[in-house]
Amino acid sequence: MPLKSFFGTPEKKEKYSLIIGDMICISGVLFLCFLMQLILKGNLAAFAGNIARLVLLTKVVAVINLVFAFVGFSLVFCLVYVPVFYITGLYEMDWLFSKKRMIVKLGAGVFIGMIIVIGLSNAGHQSIFMAEVWVFQFLSLFIVLFLWRYARSKTLSIKKPFRIIFTGQDILISRSTEYLNSPRLKKLFHMTSLSEDDFLRDDIPGSASVKQDYDLIVYPITKKLSQEYLVSLVKKKFQGYSVCSSLTFFKNIAGSYPVLEVNPQWLVDSSTSLALKSQFQQRIKRVLDILLSLVGLILSMPAMLVIAGLVKMTSPGPIFFVSERLGIYRRPFRLYKFRTMIADAERQSGPVWAQKDDPRVTLLGKFLRKTRLDELPQFYNILKGNMSFIGPRPIRQFFAEKLSREFPYYFLRFYVKPGLTGWAQVSGDYGATVDEQLKKLEYEMFYIHEYSLFLDALIILKTVQHVLRAKGQ
Repeated sequence: MPLKSFFGTPEKKEKYSLIIGDMICISGVLFLCFLMQLILKGNLAAFAGNIARLVLLTKVVAVINLVFAFVGFSLVFCLVYVPVFYITGLYEMDWLFSKKRMIVKLGAGVFIGMIIVIGLSNAGHQSIFMAEVWVFQFLSLFIVLFLWRYARSKTLSIKKPFRIIFTGQDILISRSTEYLNSPRLKKLFHMTSLSEDDFLRDDIPGSASVKQDYDLIVYPITKKLSQEYLVSLVKKKFQGYSVCSSLTFFKNIAGSYPVLEVNPQWLVDSSTSLALKSQFQQRIKRVLDILLSLVGLILSMPAMLVIAGLVKMTSPGPIFFVSERLGIYRRPFRLYKFRTMIADAERQSGPVWAQKDDPRVTLLGKFLRKTRLDELPQFYNILKGNMSFIGPRPIRQFFAEKLSREFPYYFLRFYVKPGLTGWAQVSGDYGATVDEQLKKLEYEMFYIHEYSLFLDALIILKTVQHVLRAKGQ
């Protein structure tokens, strides 16, 4: 499940603990800001006296109202700062081990969050804090969050890593170990590999202390397992050990579904798949698509007019690139984008995948692609119902037929609407080769299989992060 995937691994649990710690720090600094405001206005003694009188007179309701008012302010501040921190990369684990990068990202996150909070505050025609208090908030929040993260990094450096036993080998275990050996994760995990014979003969090293020494047993799913081996795994599970297949483990740590190793039974058994969601859930997604596309069209209209003029002035050819794509159930529709390539870019080459540093892309087109501003006209496609806000990217029929011949389960991506952005776009890179297209398909299958509104919200945050960092394709 998406929530299990998000909170299940040590890396994700550390992110979760960071978010909780940040919310506590933000609330604490907000409390100090209110005290600072009272001190600067000379009202602290009067306020303290009023609180004391309320308590002595047992006016519980008044005290509770004050507490709820503070909690409300804290919640608003957290709802602003935490997404901003996510977008600026403060919940990526590698920042914890680099003080220089942590300082830069933390400074940017606190500053951007404070600007948004000040804007919301001034929308009520009266700022909740004096200018001096806003300065105090920026400095104190930066210092408190830096100390919290610094302390957390020291804790992680001495904390016992999450211990995993791989009992046997298959392609998914190999891919999992490669993924966990990346610089940002290897400090969090300790991996041990045992053959099936060693697992059965010697049991797990440590005997009586195994429960304290190992946190998870992972068994291979793509090879036939002996009856004795399966019985041993069942015993371990009922003795209290955590046991999972290499498929479940890889899916949860990598956020992708290994298509070539997949058993089609997962779709038959799955109740979480987007393709099998109830009509009520599908309607909720459609209502959100309509609302988001309407807001997007209205807010982006000035920018689209400017972009249209720039496209026309900087290169000969039409303003829009109109292409036929396949939607849900392979239904064709006309997709609209701002043109980022020279006119008739495929006249000689025929249909080809876009490449990194593609020479056909114009100078303006490079900027539009990196910031994904070329996709703005697709708000119209979403409003019409051809696309959803989140989903696999729409593909041309030529490439769909080519990839369907390569991958037997490629047809599954056509059981959901294509999207303006998707899990593959925020998790991977260009799909310029068949192998890279396979990786994208694995991410798309993960989205279809693990769909939830929580995952959609995560994709939106990651998309904003990519746009601000100019990571578009």
